[in-house]
Amino acid sequence: MKSIIGKLLRQRYYIAQELGRSSFSTTYLAEDRDLPPITYCVVKIIQFEHSNANLNPQSEQWGYLQKLFIAESISLKRLGKHPQIPQLLDYFEENWQFYLVQEFIEGENLEQIVAEGLLSETETIQLLQDVLTILDFVHQQKVIHQDIQPSNLIRRHRDNKICLIDFGGVKQISLQVSSQAEDSTTQIIGKLGYVPPEQQEGNPNFTSDIYALGKTAIYALSSKSPHRVNLQNIELDSLTNNLQEDETQHTLTKISPRLTNILNKMVKQNYRERYQSAVEVLTELEREENVVYLPPPFLVSPPNEDLEAPPVATSRLKKRKIVLWALLILPFVAALITFVMGIYKNMYRGFAQYQNTNYQIKIKYPKPWSIKQLEDPITGEVVVFSSPKESESDIFREKIFITVEDLPDDVNELDEYAEILTNRIIDNPTYEIEVYPQEKLRLSNQIAKKIIYSRKINGINIRQLEIFTIDNDQVYIVTYMAERSKYYKFLKQANKTIKSLEIE
Repeated sequence: MKSIIGKLLRQRYYIAQELGRSSFSTTYLAEDRDLPPITYCVVKIIQFEHSNANLNPQSEQWGYLQKLFIAESISLKRLGKHPQIPQLLDYFEENWQFYLVQEFIEGENLEQIVAEGLLSETETIQLLQDVLTILDFVHQQKVIHQDIQPSNLIRRHRDNKICLIDFGGVKQISLQVSSQAEDSTTQIIGKLGYVPPEQQEGNPNFTSDIYALGKTAIYALSSKSPHRVNLQNIELDSLTNNLQEDETQHTLTKISPRLTNILNKMVKQNYRERYQSAVEVLTELEREENVVYLPPPFLVSPPNEDLEAPPVATSRLKKRKIVLWALLILPFVAALITFVMGIYKNMYRGFAQYQNTNYQIKIKYPKPWSIKQLEDPITGEVVVFSSPKESESDIFREKIFITVEDLPDDVNELDEYAEILTNRIIDNPTYEIEVYPQEKLRLSNQIAKKIIYSRKINGINIRQLEIFTIDNDQVYIVTYMAERSKYYKFLKQANKTIKSLEIE
């Protein structure tokens, strides 16, 4: 295909430079002359051979390709509603070519980031969480990306967020034409090393994206192509056993057993053995909360018991030892208390406190969130906190609300109530419910349980977290409700709010 640099398409898009080329498409950086001041966009030309005798504007195949192109464009338009996926600005056909015009994401791709230095375990987990949140949205649209790899993940300069680009579905259009060629069987969507077996056989599914993301995380930790790093059954907290001796020095990041196990499961060869959804991986990543590790207390070695104590002033010596121990330990105890109080104070900086004496509860909530007292005797809802409206198009505001209800007469244990609540959720005929495994935790110094489930409200996909505990024959429930695509955006604030609940 000849270069079109310097040309003006549709009297609007001036082609400035080539960004990339593959067997499927050529991508250019362009100026949108209709949007002053200079606004950049990306123009992608879907590539196929004109030499195909059946390919002409009057052929049946061309009509089929047009329909396929329009369908894929509509899909990209829908996906572009996510803030970390490029918006589709325009699509058109000109001179036997299909063109897509997308938002230009200015930033560095993961290959460039890793070239400057390997990602740490914390950075890799953050990368996984960012991309999995996007994938959760993509999979809700019944779309499989099919081409997750380092070059298709861009850290956007203006907000440092990871963006997902270059969906593989568009490449199907090129494959439809080239499928009649003799070497078409060698054309696979995706990059070698990142494509799972089922996708190579032409049967991708949602777990195929999870596999590719797992391989991408391995690359971020090691800078090695995935086919050179076999993560399966690796030794704890190191990838070194999978590299040659001359490759092991300063070429990879050590990782914990927890992340090792998660990555191992993401890249299983058999897709049935992988995590079956992006939410399942996210749940696993958030399962282990941050822990502050304190240094061991300073201890003074006790006197040698084999030595005989002098036969004088025994009780006086014991008192002196007790006083000495107290003087030695007291500064460390005071420092520890100050340290813990400092952590707690910093944790809740930017939070306000709500107190309700009728229900004997206290809870901290983010200051920008609005508050509405309900005290509804029918539903048991006491108060609701709502996130600030982000824009005019923000149709659903995330909420945290507290409910207090009487414990049913025939229920005495938390596990019994948890079963009742789960059945109540599952049996609700109004919603399509997907419930995730329950988990025990502590809330207000009491044993509590957590349940997460997804449902739809007025066509909006919702993810809901409920934590509940029992106190004095009453059930206290704190619920965090968010649009599924934004669930993790406010989860940290929600968790802090929930953990601050005090039941007097």
